[in-house]
Amino acid sequence: MSATPSADRPATRLATRLAFLVAGFGIACWVPLVPLAKARLGVDDAGLGLLLLCIGAGSVAAMVATGPLSARLGSRPVIVAGGVALALLLPTLAVAATPITLGVLLLLFGAALGSLDVAMNIHAVEVERAAGRPLMSGFHALFSIGGFAGAALMTLLLSRGVAPLAATLACALPMLVAMAVATPRLLAVRAEPGPLFALRAASCCCSRCWRW
Repeated sequence: MSATPSADRPATRLATRLAFLVAGFGIACWVPLVPLAKARLGVDDAGLGLLLLCIGAGSVAAMVATGPLSARLGSRPVIVAGGVALALLLPTLAVAATPITLGVLLLLFGAALGSLDVAMNIHAVEVERAAGRPLMSGFHALFSIGGFAGAALMTLLLSRGVAPLAATLACALPMLVAMAVATPRLLAVRAEPGPLFALRAASCCCSRCWRW
């Protein structure tokens, strides 16, 4: 990977943390909407399972493509596109009128999450390398915090009688604000070209071991 000499700065660490926060927040906001979507569309358990599978399918497809894309364009545009798309797609999940429409939207939602996931980890590895000390666990902690916050906020809004569309719009707004703050502080990190898939070391769970 290559990056600017300014990789070890509080601003770049903040931008990385915000990217992880947005990713966790966005996917968690969808979870409380699942039973509402099932009731609105009238699908059975099998149909709901297929719809939920669309998120994973979109995410995996995007993960495969994001490594080469980040090598060509750098991680910054991929992080920005993924984070903004995640926020903009969230409200559409609350109003999709048919199972097919929701399935397509979930594919796109999963793709946004998958591309953001890979690109922000590429960025995080470079920031940690420049800092010369362990930072990755803290970055991933922000994903978990975002997940807790997203699920809590969406559940609170829905439990107070806020309409699903209004609730998702309220949750999408801070995601867009976070991306706006992060964007000018992100590095132009380019991933090193490598194989699409590689097995990681069995004794390590660090994202450094993944090559896409």
